[in-house]
Amino acid sequence: TISQTGGSLTNLNINMNSTTKTLLTDLTVLGNLSWTGFPGELISDGTLRTINLQGNYTADNAYLGGAAGDSNLKLKFTGTGAQSLNINTTSAQLNARVEVDKSSGTLSLTSNSVIGQNGVFGSFTVTQGTVSLGTFTFTDYGTYTQTGGTFNGNTGDISFFENALITGGMFSAPDGTGSLIVSKNLIISGASYVHNSGTVEFNGAATQLFNSGGTGNPFFTVTHTQGGTLQLTGSTLMVTNSFTNDGFAGTFNLNG
Repeated sequence: TISQTGGSLTNLNINMNSTTKTLLTDLTVLGNLSWTGFPGELISDGTLRTINLQGNYTADNAYLGGAAGDSNLKLKFTGTGAQSLNINTTSAQLNARVEVDKSSGTLSLTSNSVIGQNGVFGSFTVTQGTVSLGTFTFTDYGTYTQTGGTFNGNTGDISFFENALITGGMFSAPDGTGSLIVSKNLIISGASYVHNSGTVEFNGAATQLFNSGGTGNPFFTVTHTQGGTLQLTGSTLMVTNSFTNDGFAGTFNLNG
């Protein structure tokens, strides 16, 4: 088991050694958090436990949240300077709640990153601060929530397998060299969307709701590629380049 009573840790390196470790309290790490040794799992004790991290996160051999996912475990980036997220997706997984709550500074991906790998529990929330993908891939199998801050897709690729709910801050999509793929609902309300001349693809098999946030949030290219219904809701959609309802796609519902 792992626990912390008062105070904080400068840096924390955990050797997993093929074991399952249980977090019994919240942790505060002022420096970096890393995992070594043979793959193992870190899970909560069934109560919501938060790792408040002010430095970098590096995982080569750890399943944070276990292989099955743990909704009671949260990794929270709280540093005021630059932080990085690095996950070896062949031997490490991030199957827990992830929150970016930075009063200043940027969290940068330094590897391809998967939240809720293989469809188990995982979620990603931006409360404040900046997230930057650079050239890397960001895949979220859980709900993406943004209530503030800035998310920069840069030249990376984004895949949202569950709902993306953007109600504050700014979401800057990948440019034309990257992609944004949405499999469930995309709801933008009270937030700014920057298209960066990129493409948004809706590929859900069931009905997908799409609120663009209004004509003040124009999209560049929108494609609907699967058999489900793409239904507008909440506001008018403005597309400045092209909209395509693929020949194999289902219905596009203006909801008017």
